[in-house]
Amino acid sequence: MKKLFILAAAIVAFASCSKEPETVINDGSIYFTNALTTRATTVTNATSLKEGFNVLGYAKETKIFDNKEAQFDGSKYWTISPTQYWADNTEYNFFAAYPASNKFDDITSTKDKATLEFENTGSSDLVLAGRKVEVATKDRSAARLVFKHALSRVRFGFTNDYTSTEDGTEVKVTVSEVKLIGENKSGTVSITTT
Repeated sequence: MKKLFILAAAIVAFASCSKEPETVINDGSIYFTNALTTRATTVTNATSLKEGFNVLGYAKETKIFDNKEAQFDGSKYWTISPTQYWADNTEYNFFAAYPASNKFDDITSTKDKATLEFENTGSSDLVLAGRKVEVATKDRSAARLVFKHALSRVRFGFTNDYTSTEDGTEVKVTVSEVKLIGENKSGTVSITTT
């Protein structure tokens, strides 16, 4: 009885230490993974994309995702509701935008190109992805979206060349309220799957 109890305790201890297997979607549904091209300045939300992103998607000429938000599943995938499924021997085109509040224009977007209008607040980032996926009969993997930054950051730096006067008095210069004059506050961007 004592040996049986020790064996049971060992099994419970082993089970609690073993790593749980990764969740992999393998039901034929369309889902996404991502890779973000980053710059030196980290943009926390855009880097993780865990808040979700907006997707426009086509199966051949048929629109299957009409500005639908992809939701992060907590591990490494993004899914869309209602679920769509891969079809055999079909070409898919996906366009994605973060943040998800950016919507692709229905009138000017086609299966090969998507356009969206955006507001440049100066404090938010805009990252975009376009991806073509050719599905064969056995291919049911995730569509990998490679996001790239659509906006540039501007950084100013000032050097005080007047560190002291002839009599040795230290000179301090304060620069404040630096503004860009004449910059665009909005724009239109077009992306393709290539």
